[in-house]
This record gives sequence, C-alpha cells and structure tokens, in this order.
Amino acid sequence: MKKLDSDQSAGSKPGAARRLLRLASLIRQQLGQVISREVELPKGAFLTITAIKVLADYSEVRVGLSIWPSTQAVNVLAVVERRRGELQKFLNEKLTMYRVPRLVFYLDTTADRVQQVERLLDNIATE
Repeated sequence: MKKLDSDQSAGSKPGAARRLLRLASLIRQQLGQVISREVELPKGAFLTITAIKVLADYSEVRVGLSIWPSTQAVNVLAVVERRRGELQKFLNEKLTMYRVPRLVFYLDTTADRVQQVERLLDNIATE
C-alpha cells in the first residue's frame, strides 16, 4: 500500500499541490514588486496582496487584495483592474511556463470582518 504525502489528496497527482503553492508564492512575490513600482494608487491608499489561489488546471490565478482605507477600496480595485493587461504581460515575461494563468483580482474583506467581530465581542464583554 502506497503512503500518501500530506499535500496529496486521493485522485490528485503527487506533488501537484506543492507545485501550486510554489507557483502561488512566486506570483505573489512578482506581483507585489510590480504593483509597488508601477501602479500609482490614489493618495493615501495602501494595497496588500492577501491571497493567491492558483486553479488546479493553471488557467487562472485569483488574487485577493486588501485595501486601506476601505473607503478607497472601489477606486483602488478599479486602478488595478485597468492595469491588469500590463500586470499580466509582466507576469508572462517573468514566469517560464507554457501558459501563465490569467489574473483575476477580487477585494478581500476578511480584515474588515475580523474588526467587526472584535468590536461586537468587545461590546458584549462591556455589557
């Protein structure tokens, strides 16, 4: 009986999950560098890449963005979306793959939800 790796699930190829994680890490690093250098954000806005999810078929990479202040989120996401073609081109040049996954950006509001839950818990504790 063959022992499965910790990152291998039944029905998946050995090491596939590990390759996806390495690719996600590389994409996070490369995108972070190019966004900080090339994308001009509205004054006072900050952007953080919070999540990178590469689909198993390598067709798409979903990039979660956390934006501060949250009032600027829509504007900053629009700026990044307008520059998606340039970011994709940069990634295509940096990664040595047959087909580089297509970039899809989304707003990650996890931090806002965490703060909201903490405020609710604080309110309950003071009552």
